[in-house]
Amino acid sequence: YVAIGYPSDGDANKMWMDVFGYHCFITTKKREVFYLNYLSNEVVTMGKLKNFDITAMAFPTNPSKDSLDHMLIGTRDGFIYSYGFAYKNEIKEIEEKNPKKVFEFPKKTPVFGLMFETYQCAIPNEPRLGIATLVMAVTNDTCYQFTGKMPFDNLFLRYKDEKELSKHKKTMPAEKLQESELKLFYTHTEKSYDLHSFVWKCEIGACHGKFRGKEDYKGRLVVKDFIADGYQYKGMSTSGKVELPQAVGITEYSVYFLYTDNLTVISRITKDIEYSESFRPGEVMTQMVYETNSKSMWIYSLKGLYRLIITGANKDLWRQQLENSNFNEALKLCQEDNNKHYGYVAGAVADSKFRNGKFLEAAEYYSQSNRKFEEVTLKFIAAEENDGLEEYLTRKLNSIMKERKMNIQRRLLCAWIVELRLDKLNKLSAYIEDEALEFSPSTRKGQKKDAKEKHKKLSEELITFLQKYESGLDPDTIFQLLQNHGRVSDCLTFASHMQNFEIIVMHYINNREIRQALEVLRSMKDEKKKNDLMIKYSSIFMKHEAKSTISSLMKDFKDLKIDDVVPSLMSVDHKDRGIVNTYVKKCMETSDNKLLRNLYLFFLAEHNDAESTEELVGLLDQQEALLKRSQPLTIDKDFALNVCKYFGQVQAQVIIYGMLEFYDEAVKLAIQTKQFDLAKDYASKPTDEKIRKKLWLDIARATMGTSKENMKTGLEIIKESNRNLELNDVLQFVSPKVKLKMFKNDIFVHLEEYDKKIQDLNDTRLSYNKSYHDLNEEIKELNNNCVRFPADKFCEECEKVLVGSFKFYIFPCQHAFHKECILNWLNKFRMYVSTTKIEKLDQIEKYMSKIEDFLRRKGVSIEGRAKPDDADTLFGKQTAKVKYNAKKDPKLNQSDLETYHIYEKQLESLLTDECILCGNLFIETVDMPFDSPDELFWALQLREDITN
Repeated sequence: YVAIGYPSDGDANKMWMDVFGYHCFITTKKREVFYLNYLSNEVVTMGKLKNFDITAMAFPTNPSKDSLDHMLIGTRDGFIYSYGFAYKNEIKEIEEKNPKKVFEFPKKTPVFGLMFETYQCAIPNEPRLGIATLVMAVTNDTCYQFTGKMPFDNLFLRYKDEKELSKHKKTMPAEKLQESELKLFYTHTEKSYDLHSFVWKCEIGACHGKFRGKEDYKGRLVVKDFIADGYQYKGMSTSGKVELPQAVGITEYSVYFLYTDNLTVISRITKDIEYSESFRPGEVMTQMVYETNSKSMWIYSLKGLYRLIITGANKDLWRQQLENSNFNEALKLCQEDNNKHYGYVAGAVADSKFRNGKFLEAAEYYSQSNRKFEEVTLKFIAAEENDGLEEYLTRKLNSIMKERKMNIQRRLLCAWIVELRLDKLNKLSAYIEDEALEFSPSTRKGQKKDAKEKHKKLSEELITFLQKYESGLDPDTIFQLLQNHGRVSDCLTFASHMQNFEIIVMHYINNREIRQALEVLRSMKDEKKKNDLMIKYSSIFMKHEAKSTISSLMKDFKDLKIDDVVPSLMSVDHKDRGIVNTYVKKCMETSDNKLLRNLYLFFLAEHNDAESTEELVGLLDQQEALLKRSQPLTIDKDFALNVCKYFGQVQAQVIIYGMLEFYDEAVKLAIQTKQFDLAKDYASKPTDEKIRKKLWLDIARATMGTSKENMKTGLEIIKESNRNLELNDVLQFVSPKVKLKMFKNDIFVHLEEYDKKIQDLNDTRLSYNKSYHDLNEEIKELNNNCVRFPADKFCEECEKVLVGSFKFYIFPCQHAFHKECILNWLNKFRMYVSTTKIEKLDQIEKYMSKIEDFLRRKGVSIEGRAKPDDADTLFGKQTAKVKYNAKKDPKLNQSDLETYHIYEKQLESLLTDECILCGNLFIETVDMPFDSPDELFWALQLREDITN
């Protein structure tokens, strides 16, 4: 022992050490932290951890000797920090990393226990292994389990959500418990320690469990149970409550309770007290630590340190038999007692057989054990024992063959077993073909003979296995395995047996035996599958055997729709496009598919010979005829145009431009290619006269040129244009060298025609003038017309007599209205009247009201005549009887009265432009109620009063 001093006057509080004993941390009550490395007897101050109230530490299971890249620290204020350091023994110094807070517990409860483990695990859907980390932390009342990938801040990130955190914790009552703790148990090998079990000190008891194996980890921390055993000791009363122990400990099969004066050991399996020891009076035990190497428990008090080794405490007979390697007796005892540990015992027996190299026997016992499937299979894989693995898988397969819900498992096992058998066959084949065996020729010959016999036997066993477990196989997977391992003959035999002709077709296609694949399709009796396979592989057949495929389609696949194989026709080689086009043309007789006709057009345009071009133009002429009859086209115009452009089919392009009514492009293209007759045909097709003239001008410009005969050409174009062009239109293209005298007669003919047209226009003008004068005379007569109506005719709006009252209007429809009634009606429905009309009415009404008000105050009539009691003239003078202040009131002159009469005529024009009962305004207001809302209210009120 070495006495270790540390530079502090504070009492030591706690100490932590990793499982190997490389690193030791000591804390004081003044929150100082010191470090001791196993290579040194001098402590080093951890400056960056000073003032941390540390209550828990966690180290890697297999740390390095002089540094820790990552460890965890728990504090009394509920925080977890990640920390690291590197120790330099030569200079007795330490390089620290800054502590990084990675997690905070709710309510900031103290952390009294920490552990973490980094391990390899299988990643879903990936063949490789990944690295993951699990962390366990305990407080007085809760045990938390965290899983994820490093670094720690990423691992804890998703648990900052309280809902997620609540899924990964176990809570226990903790009213009297002052300080909890977490103890771990490790199994030891020569090179490393493996985390095995844990125990958590709670108020109601010790919660303990076993960690999953690294290869079994699937997302939760412990294998099965999170067990809570109540505290007890020998001789305790059944009614009284047991005091809380000072400390707890755990081994593979036992749980330890350390009280101040007693140590009690409980079996983890039977829950019975295996051992109990009382201490001498006056000595208070404080803590205990289990040492894995010596399998002993160290217990210490303030006065001394004790080492405890318990032997013979396990009273389970079957376990004793198992420990003594009496496997048959142990299994027999479990079977006789119907012991639930039979699976465990079988697993232990299998482990022993496995360690001794008896892999087939181990596989038998593993199949009877409760070991997880993944654990067993990985064990065989790691040992590279495929025979034992195959035996285990076969026994597992036999045990689930009759279970309906295990279909997926059966398929998986069958595929795995077939894979193992194929691998064995491949190794034998490689051995047989190897010529470099280091034996004599006779010996080598004998070995190869034995290998061939074994190979033949294994092949027969494989076929027997496939036949026996046919119901549990996944055919597609088996086919893939047989192909991947080069078992072509077995694959074809199995495919024929399973009636899976697609595998056979794929085989021939992969070997470029296209005709044999086509023959397999022809021989199929199931028409649906036959057609489906033809559709699926038609592009391959068309590419390599176009003639045979077309012939087969016409003879053996009569129910197959041509629409389904249209895409594959594009795979046909150019030299075989003729027969494909013939097939397409024949199919067009029974199909209206536009895609089929587009393909036919493509082939014709691609061939680009005289015969194909003629046939292409004929097809487009048919489409043009359909367009003239307003019938739908059977080709896609845009597609046809692009195809013809790509293959340089000029005439076809012009026709399609015409179908699209792009006459400008059609004529321009025809002119560019010197096809003037084609250009003239499409220049006459536009309905717009201006467009026709423009197109004919383009033709004239292109055809007349600069030759001496261009005038003659221009005159011919004028005739051909059906008079879309005139003489003056083509004169601009006449060459200066041309002598007009040569074409005098032709020019005179055109001038005579112009003269005749001018005379016709003059006659039309005279006819229009006469019509104009006649119309004016009729208007004058209409102004002198009169309307006859009865003396008792009433207003349609107010239903009062018209004559003898206000000014009124009578419309041609014989409806009559007072002037004021029309104004009121327009105001009532002004929302339906045009804005311009309303603004004009408001302007007129405002001005006329102003004039009328002035005249009314002067006592003068609207016509400007004074009433009999007026004493003076109208304009600007005060009468004898009307008080009138010339300084305050404006003077009225003659121009105001003239403006008044002008507005009055405009008002009449606005009021009489249409009858309010027959015009458009009445139609627009038809959805309005006949009565106003106020009238409806009073009518309803009156009815209510009468009823009451």
